[in-house]
Amino acid sequence: MNAPTRFRSTRRTALLTAVLLGVLNMAAVAQDRSDTGRTRPVAPAPKPKIEAPQATEPAFTAGGERWIAGFGLGLMDGGDLFRVESADGSALAWGENGETEFTASRFTATIDPGAEVTAFVGHRLGDGRWWLRGEVSRGASDVAAEALLGQGGEVFQYDRLTFLTGSLAAEARLTAYPSHPYGSFGVAVCRMTADQATDLDQTGLGFQAALGYRQQLGRVQVALETQLRRIAIDINDFRPSVATGAEPELVYAPADELWLFEIRLVGSRAW
Repeated sequence: MNAPTRFRSTRRTALLTAVLLGVLNMAAVAQDRSDTGRTRPVAPAPKPKIEAPQATEPAFTAGGERWIAGFGLGLMDGGDLFRVESADGSALAWGENGETEFTASRFTATIDPGAEVTAFVGHRLGDGRWWLRGEVSRGASDVAAEALLGQGGEVFQYDRLTFLTGSLAAEARLTAYPSHPYGSFGVAVCRMTADQATDLDQTGLGFQAALGYRQQLGRVQVALETQLRRIAIDINDFRPSVATGAEPELVYAPADELWLFEIRLVGSRAW
């Protein structure tokens, strides 16, 4: 091949290469464009993250219910009332009005569990945490005589006591939720009467404390509460009656206070 022919071939090759590069460049530009000729849409900016609001405990307010009233049914239990024994250790016939109820050298009079009914009314003070609660309750319990008989023992019914109690207490609700725990503390006056040993009849003063949980059920509230009462009593001059024979010398140890434990189910309505 001569020089002019080689030169023309080189020019043709360079021209074809330039055309090919131009086509490839146009294809790349067309790839970056849409079919409509408009530019590719810009990607949207990420949305800011919105945090969920934190749940907060409700606060006590001046609005809302101001009165509450209800009734309760429950069980009451007490401790020992007194302990007595003959000074010489001999067995004695114990009983009221000359009737022998049991024979033993000594026995302990203990208050057994009994039923109780309660009615109360309360009024809200201030922002709603504190309430003033007045209450009246009536309960009755058997008094068991745990007697010593030889080397063993036996239990007899000695008497039956009735307790009529009135109290005034400050109640504190521990949360502002409609269903809430609560506690109270107050003073109480209790009238104790006996069916047989009327010398035990008396009125005592004391205090009480309670804990409970009140559940909201529509317009009604149901609560389970426990209460402890301490009532001062004075039965130092009382002596259990001996049914037969002369009055013997006795060793007598009376309680100077009553501890009454109560658990009850209460239904109430607030307005």
